[in-house]
Amino acid sequence: MPRTTISELENDKRKYVSTAELAILPWALDTAPAALLYPPPYRDEVEVLPGQSSTSWSAAEWFSGISDGAQPVALAEDVEAYARNLAPLRAAARISELTTQKQRLMEALVDAHEAVQAPMLDAIHGLQDDIDS
Repeated sequence: MPRTTISELENDKRKYVSTAELAILPWALDTAPAALLYPPPYRDEVEVLPGQSSTSWSAAEWFSGISDGAQPVALAEDVEAYARNLAPLRAAARISELTTQKQRLMEALVDAHEAVQAPMLDAIHGLQDDIDS
């Protein structure tokens, strides 16, 4: 990304950021795109959509889809449609989490004493069942 682009963004000479730039900038800064759009402090109010405010944290949750679903997302007009549309994203996140747990158990199994290997194998099979379902 050219320095002029960064300078124009910093000095408000440019009012838009392309999707590619939204990926490149946080990568270069070792952060997430949502953290650039909705920076801390996360309890502060920000304008998320024209005329709609929310906390920076709620805005980041909405933008990234990481809300756990326990509370309705303030920015969703149709909460049921929002949950339905995010189901594949949340399922992928859960599969990733379960796969990581499984991998850690498999690594620990290699060094485990024989007495604990059977329960660890059962746990690994249980995680695989959860991943498959």
